[in-house]
Amino acid sequence: MKIKKRWMILMTATIFVLMMTPGLSFFYGGMVGAKNVISTMLQSFIAMGLISVLWVVVGFSLCFGDDIGERELAEYEEHLREKNK
Repeated sequence: MKIKKRWMILMTATIFVLMMTPGLSFFYGGMVGAKNVISTMLQSFIAMGLISVLWVVVGFSLCFGDDIGERELAEYEEHLREKNK
């Protein structure tokens, strides 16, 4: 997959998740008591911030970095082919 296509898929998924977070916080806010609404909404937004940082640190390098485990995957595929003969 080309880098531009990866970038578009990844950014589209990220935008959709970031748009869902306020709705999720209102949904969870409606399920708790009246005095816990702000706390529940704040937890959803803090989780969104934490996941955004994790995406930058881990997800970006996984998507655009060097391949990890290519040799191990090839060995596993070879093992499966031999087993299914």
